[in-house]
Amino acid sequence: MILLGDKLKNLIDFAEKLIASEISEEDYINKHEFAQKKENPWHEVKVIAKNKERWSKFISKFRHPGNRRKVLAELTGLTYNELGKIMEWGNSTCGDLIRTSNLKPSTRRIGSEILAQFGIMTRATYQLLTHKKVDLEWDDTHFKLIEQNAIDKEQFLQICNTNVTFERHIKGYVLKVLEKKLYLRVERRRDGFIIIDLANADLELFRILSDALRETSGKWSFLYYPTIYRNKDYFLIFVRNANEDEMNELLREEFSWAEKWYNLPDSSKP
Repeated sequence: MILLGDKLKNLIDFAEKLIASEISEEDYINKHEFAQKKENPWHEVKVIAKNKERWSKFISKFRHPGNRRKVLAELTGLTYNELGKIMEWGNSTCGDLIRTSNLKPSTRRIGSEILAQFGIMTRATYQLLTHKKVDLEWDDTHFKLIEQNAIDKEQFLQICNTNVTFERHIKGYVLKVLEKKLYLRVERRRDGFIIIDLANADLELFRILSDALRETSGKWSFLYYPTIYRNKDYFLIFVRNANEDEMNELLREEFSWAEKWYNLPDSSKP
């Protein structure tokens, strides 16, 4: 890890103090060099997020939406540059989206579709991105905001079968199949990985998505990923083109709240 061990430990300690209400949100933010307008990764965020209960307490401590969005971006590993490349946003938009240099409100209104796509990227609710006080309840606001641009099965398969030329691409989609709506987070990576969340998972939608994925190339696996939301137990997450070592690394580094991967069955039954 680039960050020296002592510095990382120091930042983890400050995060723990924030969780315990021993320091303020402003004190915690000011411990980061980002507060002096430098973009350095907040490595402690991913450490805190290894434990679901600790993460839910941590994210709930933030009252400034820009700070909370910054923390969510850090968890996903999204920098200003990556946000700009993925969504074709300008620097000012990215800056207002994850404003952490001070605790003042943004001077401009961020569009609802930008917030929707960012929320899908970070697996967060609209409330987490916009409210001072948050209640950890899941809702489908993000996907309803992008529903006017829904895709069909043919478009979805084309997305799955098209390589990306940059490091990663993340976008939310509403897929309409058999008069059903599937709420998807699709992450494609230059190394060939595809990671797909089914946010509104149930047995029927699992079968519909599984049948569609079998029409793509490569081997798919899936897992049940627990959430921090009281009214939602899990997302279904699918991955393609990962060997056993790579899947174990994903489980360890990105999906540590889950227990294991399952092979996508050949039949239409999960």
